[in-house]
Amino acid sequence: MASERLLVIHDYEGIRSWLVDLLSASGYRSRGVANLAAACLAYQSQRPDLLILVNTGNEAATLQLLHDLHHTPETCQSRCLVLVEGPVSQRLAHQAQGTDTLLRVDLSSAQIHQVVQVGVERSLGHRTLSR
Repeated sequence: MASERLLVIHDYEGIRSWLVDLLSASGYRSRGVANLAAACLAYQSQRPDLLILVNTGNEAATLQLLHDLHHTPETCQSRCLVLVEGPVSQRLAHQAQGTDTLLRVDLSSAQIHQVVQVGVERSLGHRTLSR
């Protein structure tokens, strides 16, 4: 079983909890937070191996969060997986450059567990951000 620490960042508690449960069932030590401030606090107690951002339609918020993650001392060197439900805009793809993985997903898919698992494994195998 996997033992990596994953930090899921999403403002909607339902999706965040669901994804944390999904990842925990795969053996990851998963935790969820709602925003950047909570992510920085999580770093103080236990540095995660991977940050997972979920974009479910509020692209402006995801763009801002990516920017903030890249410019915050606690998180700027983190590995990052961005899960995007729906189309990936050019703006989001450009802003996500430098993150380990940008992955388009359908959260209602029966295969979501496998898709997320592949994204996590791919991200954990990549180098860290350096901005």
